[in-house]
Amino acid sequence: MDHELFSITLASYYYLLRGSIFFVLEMVLLSASASRNCSHFLARHVSTFNAIPRLFSPLLVAVYGVENSYREILPFAFLVAAAFYGFIGWMLWRRCKSAYWAALFELGVTVVGTILYLVVGNGLHWTQQHGAALLIGVMLNLLIFCVLAFDPSVRRAFNRQPQR
Repeated sequence: MDHELFSITLASYYYLLRGSIFFVLEMVLLSASASRNCSHFLARHVSTFNAIPRLFSPLLVAVYGVENSYREILPFAFLVAAAFYGFIGWMLWRRCKSAYWAALFELGVTVVGTILYLVVGNGLHWTQQHGAALLIGVMLNLLIFCVLAFDPSVRRAFNRQPQR
């Protein structure tokens, strides 16, 4: 298998898997919002808040209030994230150059944001397993970022004109 094809396919699968996970979480929250597992998930404010894009944070308090915000906006936030990651994965699969730049931007922002969260968020009440999971996520995102950004064969694959 060609190296550039493998790297791009791996990045595409990563985005499609991430989009699928967000879609499944969204479906669970919508279909069984009164279940014990859903209540347990929503009760974990640190994990839930980190799953919501930072763009929605001021909107949550203003529209829904603090106590109802997670239950109301989280399915919508997961649906937006599922659509975003699924679209990026599909466009990477098709070798779209704008998806390449969008993926690099998203990976870079995720890595920097998570590292800042790990450094600044030391006072938050999260377990050692949560910190280890965040660190593993940073390393995975950084690995995919480095492969997409610095591998010359991947850049060549996105610079080629599409064959008609």
